[in-house]
Amino acid sequence: MLRPQMPDKMKLRFATLALALLGTAVFWLLGLPLPCLFGPMAACLIAALAGAPLKGMGTISTLARTFLGAPVAARLLRVRRV
Repeated sequence: MLRPQMPDKMKLRFATLALALLGTAVFWLLGLPLPCLFGPMAACLIAALAGAPLKGMGTISTLARTFLGAPVAARLLRVRRV
C-alpha cells in the first residue's frame, strides 16, 4: 500500500517551525528576554544566513506580525501628555 508523500512546501514549513521552536527553547533555557519572540527570530536568521531553505507560514505569519507589531508601534509612538 502506498503512503501519500508530504509536499516539499509542507516539509519546509515543518522544518522552519521546528527550528523556531528550538530557538525558543534555547532562549528560554539561557534566560534571555522574550524567548518566544527573539528565539525564533534569531534561529531563523542564523539558518537563513547559513543558506538553509526556510518557508514561512503564509497568512498566519502576517497575522502574527500584525498582532506583535501593533503594540510595539503603539509603545514607540506614544505621545506624552502634559
